[in-house]
Amino acid sequence: MKTREALHDFASLERDGKTAVLDEIRSRSPKAIPGPLMRTLWRLLLSGRVKSSGRDSDSYSDLCLVLDRWKEDLKQEGVTATLRWELREMLAPQVVLKKPFFRDNEAENIDEPTQISQLMDWELALTTDHLHLALHEIADEHWTSALPLLLEDFQQLLRDALDLLRELGEADDRKDQSYIALPAINSDQQDPEFSGWVSLIKLLRDAWLAVLDVDSARATRIAQSWFELPYPTFKRLALFAASQDDCIAPEQWVEWLLADDSWWLWPMETGREVSRLLVRQGRQLTPASQARLEKAILRGPPRRKCRDDLDPDKELIAYLVGYPIKLNLAALEKSGLVLNVAAQTRLAELSTVYAKPGDYEELWESILPPRTRRDLVPWLKKSLRFPPYSEDALREFAQGSANMFPSYKEAWREVCRNRFFHSLFALCDLARDDVWPTERWHEALHAWGEEDMLQRSWCYAAPLVQRMPDTVIQEIAHGVTGWIEVVSGTINRHKDILLDLCRRVLEMSLEADTGMTHNGGPTDQPVAEALNHPIGHVTQALINLWFKRNPNDNDLLPEEIKPFFTELCDVQKARFRPGRVLLGSQLIAFFRVDRPWTEQYLLPLFNWDNPTEAKAVWEGFLRSPRLYQPLLTAFKAPFLESAEHYTDLGGRYKQQFAAFLTYAALEPTEGYTMDEFRSAMGALPQDGIEASAQALFQALEGSADRREDYWKNRVQPFWQQAWPKSRNLVTPRLAERLTLMSIAARGEFPAALAAVKDWLQPLEHPHYVVDMLHKSGLCRQYPGEALYVLAAVISDQPGVPEALGRCLDEIRKVESRLVQDARYTQLQEYLRIRKSQ
Repeated sequence: MKTREALHDFASLERDGKTAVLDEIRSRSPKAIPGPLMRTLWRLLLSGRVKSSGRDSDSYSDLCLVLDRWKEDLKQEGVTATLRWELREMLAPQVVLKKPFFRDNEAENIDEPTQISQLMDWELALTTDHLHLALHEIADEHWTSALPLLLEDFQQLLRDALDLLRELGEADDRKDQSYIALPAINSDQQDPEFSGWVSLIKLLRDAWLAVLDVDSARATRIAQSWFELPYPTFKRLALFAASQDDCIAPEQWVEWLLADDSWWLWPMETGREVSRLLVRQGRQLTPASQARLEKAILRGPPRRKCRDDLDPDKELIAYLVGYPIKLNLAALEKSGLVLNVAAQTRLAELSTVYAKPGDYEELWESILPPRTRRDLVPWLKKSLRFPPYSEDALREFAQGSANMFPSYKEAWREVCRNRFFHSLFALCDLARDDVWPTERWHEALHAWGEEDMLQRSWCYAAPLVQRMPDTVIQEIAHGVTGWIEVVSGTINRHKDILLDLCRRVLEMSLEADTGMTHNGGPTDQPVAEALNHPIGHVTQALINLWFKRNPNDNDLLPEEIKPFFTELCDVQKARFRPGRVLLGSQLIAFFRVDRPWTEQYLLPLFNWDNPTEAKAVWEGFLRSPRLYQPLLTAFKAPFLESAEHYTDLGGRYKQQFAAFLTYAALEPTEGYTMDEFRSAMGALPQDGIEASAQALFQALEGSADRREDYWKNRVQPFWQQAWPKSRNLVTPRLAERLTLMSIAARGEFPAALAAVKDWLQPLEHPHYVVDMLHKSGLCRQYPGEALYVLAAVISDQPGVPEALGRCLDEIRKVESRLVQDARYTQLQEYLRIRKSQ
């Protein structure tokens, strides 16, 4: 409930334009406010729409037993409300969230993610696995007779599935990708691999066909309503219904195809249903409807389907426009309809230019992966040659929401994901002929890197990948190294292959940067680049392999891995910098396991005599810094010097350093003096001092029931001996954090307030401070000091802190004489005036 309320509060603040309040919350906790994508995931989780990918599923035999019982109840009682509820519960769509694999081999930007797929992998599934197959097993006359009564349930479940896809950013009124998973609505194939939510389409289709058999008028009404619903899936169902005899009048389905500037006449989402409709019902067209339809076809796809901001390739544009025209005219002619002269002439012209594939069916036959390994190899070879333009070129020119051509990439990835051995053996057959289709390999490795395929894919595919030529590996380096990284933490065989592939990648002439951008320009974020660079992938794979041994202190690095780490530390090789970033992130582990090696090779990288290298490894270390006394002693000089290079560090790593420096000064650190810490603190700029104050507050908060001792023994000595004394550093943000620090001292609140009171000032948004003061109970325990804080932070701000009235009441009850205090009177008057406004 608290999470739901917090999401609501954040949304309200954004809606009301209270950016200052939001900025203040982020300043205290950068990750406190989830972005739009994370809020979507939270909403799905709180609504019960997230299905754990690791939960135990009932076996198929157990599921059949459950359905046998359900079938018996259906046979005896018919369709009851209870049976409908049970079926709907089993068929409810849910989202399975998965750990992300790796990014595609493309320049990435590191601005705010725009898609959930940039945060994690996911798939849409049903609550009960394999239910569609089990339902097929129990299908009989009782099930068939029940279908018309279940149609509305299936329709709502399908709508729920598509709404989920919309929430995830993968569907809208004009796209939903159902045509990839179910290319033809009339398909009767029961495929155990391509299943999930798509089975809801088949169930709804079967229910409609059952209605058509007993009540054609109702079936017509249902089909007409489908076309009015959002999402291409319902448009496809409506067009499928229209292809049935005596169901939808030709004038009606022509109106559908010509609606919205003839949008649904062209996209691949509805292409197969449109083609079959034209073939099966085209001969029924009246002359007037035929003329309208042919005119729309000859006009071609609406221009808005092709981007205007690109330098047009005339041949490509001709292909984008001409080929779909040819397919639709050919379908009409195939129906037995005699085309008008203009249409006949245009079809003849286009058939000469675009001979193959001849129609949508032939096109889909060239695209859909065959079912056998023997046929898959020629399909792969053919898919490399057709269409005459690459998918990237077609997508570049075709606007995203209405792709007029199918995706080989998506079809192939589904094969790799769901028919592993077929895809592997097909690639193996090609490799025997020294054919290594890089795009297909990249998609295969992406699919094989999913969590449930790691062990199997590495076991069987690693020897083949090892045979891959260096030129091929370099071309798909992101795919190969990303796969190596994700499997490295789980493998129990082929370790020699992994090391050999790592060696080969390190020997390649790779660019030092990734091509990542930020706000449209090159990024200067070593950690982000390291995580997305092939050298970073290889480095992390080697670290994972090492950690699988569970190393202990002073074990030393394994002899077969140590040379890799040594080579990565060579600053003369700029391309290895991403690897050095990740080595820096594991500095403590290296230091504890092999201190001599670390002092010789890794620690020197932290010296600021080479600022570029130092920045990289320091940011790697500051990803998740921890205090380790021997290490602090070993790298004392570069550590303290880093304060003078604070501005060289990027983004959050600056604040991380200031907090780390503060925590180090709070602890009894051997070999350091307070004078040295005071000097380092003095080198920090304003935002560094603010980050330090935040660390002091968090340190006290984290001390729980030892707050008072922690203040007296740690924070107070630091404040007195190391904290900068210049009042020029005071800002509202610093004042807020010091106020919170004093409140966190609890029993030592008076002493803490006495230390920081000269640093306090009115806050633009004092709500959080006042709320924390109230919750701490300090208004009752130390009413005079609490009143001082309230008067210091509140000064006629427009918004009244909700807890202010409660704080004043508690102060009055405990120390009634304070009611006469001018500060109390002023606050009470401020509260009265603001509440009356």
